Amino acid sequence: MEQVFVRRPNKEQIELLSKQPIWEHENATWDAEYDERVETALIITGKAYVTTYDGIKHYFQAGDLVTFSPNMKCVWTVTEPISKHYIFDAKI
Repeated sequence: MEQVFVRRPNKEQIELLSKQPIWEHENATWDAEYDERVETALIITGKAYVTTYDGIKHYFQAGDLVTFSPNMKCVWTVTEPISKHYIFDAKI
């Protein structure tokens, strides 16, 4: 599995994620370290990218479904205020 997997969600994924909590953030850049869980997020608004420590940038925006690998270290950069629904360890 890629460290960050970005794709378009299907109807069932949108339905599931739209019932989950929302996280929001203004434009900023920060270091992030994920725990042992797999996070999947449905981007509601905004644009951002994460740069993994191997230097690869993964871009995502409103409408994208993004999966973040467990134990991943990266740098988050929000370029347009972002909001996302998120869920952990779902088989999506």
